[in-house]
Amino acid sequence: MNAHTILLALALPAVLGVGALRAGDKHAVEVTKNPATIEEKSLDPDNPPEAIRKKIGKHKGFTTFLYSLRWNAQDELKSKKTTGDTVEASFVIAKMDATLDLKTTVYLPANASKKLRDHEAGHRRIADRMYEDADAQARRFAQAKIGRTYTGKGATVELAHTAATKLAGDELLAEYLAAVEAEGQKVQDLYDNITSHGMDARVEEEDAIKSAFEARKKEKSGRGG
Repeated sequence: MNAHTILLALALPAVLGVGALRAGDKHAVEVTKNPATIEEKSLDPDNPPEAIRKKIGKHKGFTTFLYSLRWNAQDELKSKKTTGDTVEASFVIAKMDATLDLKTTVYLPANASKKLRDHEAGHRRIADRMYEDADAQARRFAQAKIGRTYTGKGATVELAHTAATKLAGDELLAEYLAAVEAEGQKVQDLYDNITSHGMDARVEEEDAIKSAFEARKKEKSGRGG
């Protein structure tokens, strides 16, 4: 039996600038999607790596995915006021950039069977498929931030600025992960159910992948979205 997990991405600190672009600029959003990378690591089922030790259980193979989004925002100061030692400032997002990555790590024992390798490869193909339109998803969410106002507080206007724009970045990251990572996880779970975690020799991985995506589409249609 084998399984997988998808790890959440963390947003890196944004480099922020004030008053760089106006919200109506046609280049207000830029998204860069780097090629997905894959790494295979040797797995000793009796002594798994610390990174997956608590999750692997009795599975003979394991695949992890790291979807990451790094963001950068530029904005214009809308208003600020000082109350005591606290500055409250509002900023209008004028430009947002995002850089996307996907790193897949496959853990397999040296004596892994072809069926086990094929099953874990199926998990990777699902992740890659979710990543295919990840740039379109990120662009859609980033575009929705343009022209919006975010407010933050701090001891200085610079700290208030960081707090305000971090709200926009955190919002972008959460929306992106929900659309790509969390949605992909649902397909991965369906794939594992269909293949009995790779133990059902009657099921071909390619057929299972197709069935998992179709099943997820039906689930979404059944609940109206």
